[in-house]
Amino acid sequence: QQCNLATLRLSIMIAMAFLLGAASVGPGATHQDNQPRRRMRAEPVKQRKAVPKVPESRDSKSREPEKQEEPKPKAIFVKPNYLQHLQKLGPIPKRVHVFFPVSDFAKHHELSMVQHGIGNLVHQNPDWIVQIYDEHEMDKVIADAGDLIPPEEEQLLLGKSNTNGDAQAAAHFAEKADLARLIVMYKYGGLYVNFDRRINIPLNQVFGGDNPQERTARLCLPTFQDINFMQSVMCSAPQNRLFKEAITRSTDLRLHGGNQHGQEKKPLERRGGWIHKNELYALGPLVYNEAVANVVFDGSISLSPKDNHSKEQTKQHLALARAALEETNGVIVTALDAGCNSLLSRE
Repeated sequence: QQCNLATLRLSIMIAMAFLLGAASVGPGATHQDNQPRRRMRAEPVKQRKAVPKVPESRDSKSREPEKQEEPKPKAIFVKPNYLQHLQKLGPIPKRVHVFFPVSDFAKHHELSMVQHGIGNLVHQNPDWIVQIYDEHEMDKVIADAGDLIPPEEEQLLLGKSNTNGDAQAAAHFAEKADLARLIVMYKYGGLYVNFDRRINIPLNQVFGGDNPQERTARLCLPTFQDINFMQSVMCSAPQNRLFKEAITRSTDLRLHGGNQHGQEKKPLERRGGWIHKNELYALGPLVYNEAVANVVFDGSISLSPKDNHSKEQTKQHLALARAALEETNGVIVTALDAGCNSLLSRE
C-alpha cells in the first residue's frame, strides 16, 4: 500500500507542476518574456562542408602507452669454486629428517598424508634412517647449535629467561622449524622433508644406491613451480656452506631486522613470542633463496622480491638456474615441482 500511495502522490505532483507551468506561460508564449511568438519564415539550412578527420598523434592521451619488453636475464651459471667445494664433500647420507609436534604420527597409517608421504617413505626405503623430531627434540637441535647461533637467538626461540631473569614466551613452531632444518642440513646432512610431502619414488633412484660412483649428488635444489627454490625439500652432504650462509642470514634478520625508519637496528617485534606472518615468511623461504642466489650462482640471477621482478622474469631466472644445475654432472640435483610430479613423487 505504501508503494501505491507514493506512486499516487508522485502522479499528483507531476500533474500539478504541468498545469501551473502551462498557466504561467500561456498558450503561444515564451518562457523568457511571456510575449506571443512570431511566425518566422524558415530559411534554407546551409550544409556544412565535411571536415576531414585528423588522425590522432602518437602522443595522444587517449592512446595507451606501448608496453616495453622486459629485459631478458643474462646467462646464469654455478660458481666454479662452490662446485669444487661440493665435490670435496662426501655423498648425501641416507638419513631423513622430519619435524612434527607429535613424533609418533607416522604410525597413523589411516591418515592420507601418512599413507602417501612419510609412511610410504619408510616402507620404500628400509636402508634409510628416518628420524621424526617432536617439538622438544627440535628445541634440542637449536640448543645444541651454540657454534652456529648466538645465545640471545636461542633465548628468543626457546623462550628461556634472559640475563635479567625475565621469562620469555617461546617462538612459533614454524619459526623454530625453519632454523632447525638448516642446522640439521649443515651438521648432519641427508634429506629434509615437510611432513605433508607426497613421496612415492625410492630415494636410491634419486640419489643413487650403495655404489659410491652412482652417488654423485651432494646437494638438491628443486624449485616450487617457477616461484622459488623449495624449502620444504632439502638434501645435502654435511658441512655445506650454503646452509651456514642461510643460518647467518636468518640470525641477522631475527636479531637486527627490526629497524624501522632508520632507527637503531633491533630484534624483530614479538607478541607472546610470535613474530608477524610476513617476517615468518622472510625468515623461511626468502632467507633460503637469497642464500642460494648468493652462494650457488653467478650471473644476473635474482630470487628476492625486493628486486620487484615480474612473474615472467622470475620464471626465466629459475628456468636458466635449473639448466645450469643440470650441467653439474649430477653433483647438484634439481627438478620442477608441479603438483604431484616433483623430485620425490610421480603421478
